[in-house]
Amino acid sequence: EQLNQPHLLSMALGMRSILRFTAGLGLDEESIGRALELEDQEALTPLVFRPSVQNALLLQWTNQFDGADEILEAIRVRCVEKGEEGEHVSIAQHAVMNSLWLGDLVNANLLAEDTMEYARQLGGNTPRFLAQSLRAHLAAYAGHEAEARQAIADALESARRSGTSRLSERVLGALAFLELSLGNYDAALAAVDPLL
Repeated sequence: EQLNQPHLLSMALGMRSILRFTAGLGLDEESIGRALELEDQEALTPLVFRPSVQNALLLQWTNQFDGADEILEAIRVRCVEKGEEGEHVSIAQHAVMNSLWLGDLVNANLLAEDTMEYARQLGGNTPRFLAQSLRAHLAAYAGHEAEARQAIADALESARRSGTSRLSERVLGALAFLELSLGNYDAALAAVDPLL
């Protein structure tokens, strides 16, 4: 506030809202609302620091999937229009999962295939991993065991190549979900054991 930089303040308020929520301190609607008012939509800001993205996540985390869906789609379209392919691959993670939670497997699959195309264009293990992890979740949710296992294996290999072990967490979650859905409780626990 002392610097009179509204967009910087919006990012700080948005991040504080996310951190407070993940720390179990509840949803700070006043702070996220103010962050949204101050956000500069034209500023070149990584997605993770944009209050609009943070707001979409908070909506997801509070089971307001319809509201989150609308925001995520607007952000996704903006990324395409601005040529932010890497950010598009990132936001697609949330958009696909939101579609899954809404029960819209058709849209989730379309978004995932679109993301895979962007990942191919970008190259590299991290975009490939992100796109493959979406395929893993989709196959697991659809009950396609063999396809899910292959997508999980492919994603874990891309995560290993990227050198970022944290990337594998979301795929291990998909594997645990698959095993749990199949009634393989010991295998579900084994899947998440590295996270414990």
